Amino acid sequence: MYRCRACDRTYEEDVDAPWRCGCGHPLDFDRSLLPDGDPPESADRDRGLWSFDEFLPVDRRVTLGEGWTPLVDAPEWNCEFKLEYCFPTGSFKDRGAATTLSHAVSLGVDRVVEDSSGNAGAAIATYAARAGLGAEIYVPADAKPAKIRPIERAGATVRRIEGGRQAVTVTIRRRQVRSRPPVACPHPSLLATSPA
Repeated sequence: MYRCRACDRTYEEDVDAPWRCGCGHPLDFDRSLLPDGDPPESADRDRGLWSFDEFLPVDRRVTLGEGWTPLVDAPEWNCEFKLEYCFPTGSFKDRGAATTLSHAVSLGVDRVVEDSSGNAGAAIATYAARAGLGAEIYVPADAKPAKIRPIERAGATVRRIEGGRQAVTVTIRRRQVRSRPPVACPHPSLLATSPA
């Protein structure tokens, strides 16, 4: 089930579910992410992100080995740095892309549409390709070529929208309102469609 945290309304978790509630608030998964029992004594590094599957609202379906990026000591700054650029697409956005696309696959969608200014679009495009799904990524018209190339290399269609980041968000939300089915998963800027 999906639940609106604002008004407590629930929706069936299927490809016909809206991306937001009738009251206008985004939907979330309606399930506890805390497993029963004791915490694991250790995590399986070979499973990466999915070694924490008891805490994730989806089953593993789409993966590129994300997770376990290095933590490097920086004693001169009295801190440690997490090297997230070591993810498959070079961004921490891979975590969200892996779980979002895993959920989309579980619902049987065949195409996803995302609004992004770069890194999320590259991650969604790459994980969609891994899943065998089509992808359209909406970006600001002035997005830098370095942000667009990874999206195109993953095989996604890039849709440039005139105006700033907000114009891209408005465009994709209008598209969601007109499209049926509107969205496959509770992600504020992901549109996923089922086969025709």
